[in-house]
Amino acid sequence: MGAQVTVAPPEISTAGGRTTVSAEISVTGAGPTHIWYRCPVEHVTEEQAVDAFFVLALVPAMSLGATLTMPAPVSRDLLRGAETFQDVFQQWYPGYMLPVAVEADPRAETDIPPLPGDRGLVSCFTGGVDAFYSALHPLRPLSGLLFVHGFDVPLRDRDFRATVARRLRRAAKGLGIPLVEVRTNLRKFTNGRAKWPAHMHGSALASVGILLADRFDAMLVPSSVGSDQIWAANGSHQVTDRLHGTEYFSVVHHASPVSRIAKTEAVARHPVGARHLRVCFKSRTDYNCGTCFKCRRTLVDLHAVRLRKRVRSFPESPSRADLLQSILIDERNPLRLAQASLEHIRLHGGPADIEQALAAAIRRHELEQLTSRLREIAAHPPGMTATELTALQSAIRDLKAT
Repeated sequence: MGAQVTVAPPEISTAGGRTTVSAEISVTGAGPTHIWYRCPVEHVTEEQAVDAFFVLALVPAMSLGATLTMPAPVSRDLLRGAETFQDVFQQWYPGYMLPVAVEADPRAETDIPPLPGDRGLVSCFTGGVDAFYSALHPLRPLSGLLFVHGFDVPLRDRDFRATVARRLRRAAKGLGIPLVEVRTNLRKFTNGRAKWPAHMHGSALASVGILLADRFDAMLVPSSVGSDQIWAANGSHQVTDRLHGTEYFSVVHHASPVSRIAKTEAVARHPVGARHLRVCFKSRTDYNCGTCFKCRRTLVDLHAVRLRKRVRSFPESPSRADLLQSILIDERNPLRLAQASLEHIRLHGGPADIEQALAAAIRRHELEQLTSRLREIAAHPPGMTATELTALQSAIRDLKAT
């Protein structure tokens, strides 16, 4: 018998207008993990709880190649969506995400939670560029902004988590939209079994949203992967997020056609965004550290659109000169983002020094990629003569010197 991921029957308790939903998740060869969510709703059905834990457990089960066993019937929409979701993830992560058998009956239509339509729309909110943009430009008026304690800021970091939550409450108040705060320890189960955000981000958000269906009929997940990267693998994506919807709750991936620099400009021009923009996930003391790759990338874009002085949520340093001398393109700072910023500057007009710095960084990256590929060929030449190999090695040295 192969590996098994088994979700026990969820427990639900409500007190003081908040509902706690919990369940034990067992994995073959390991003890059970107690996972809980604390949500600001007065009612969560057993059906919602089962659906939320199904969405949460699917990706870790795929990483283990394990059979996923649920304690009760699951949403028909979720089960259908999971088939496509598995197909996509196996394509994106071959050998890492494996097909799994799901041991769960489809829920009868008569057992769908009896919730009214048009309950409200909630948008995920961390204070970042994507989150602020979706809050400012939703599909319809928002009824809430969702911040999940225990996602980007660990539960154990109580002081910093309280600092972030206070700032986000102020931002939400400034936007005139309630901040909906959920606490969960779900990363206790997913960490070590799936990467965050490469694999789990979208699924984790959807699992939380499903539990809020008493207040909301749909959730916006702000896009971090643009439409130009439609097949770029990511844990939250326009292809996969919608697959986590149920008959009573929709998950909508939002604003993928808008470039990051265009979003940054829109957020910086709004007074609340200019005061509370938060992109840093490295620091555990400062709202934005100003030195990590996300802070530096955002600061370059703010200088590019001539709005750096308007945004007050970053420290004074680093200087503009320092930022431009240290533009780095790698897996964390993808080439597509640098190219989008350069295209935006050229189309709308922007500082010449930033245009030149971005162009130079892109050229350096492309040369590094080409040099690396040529080295691979030189190490394993495909039937080259000695003369051809010598010429190739000489070309590599010339590229390195440029």
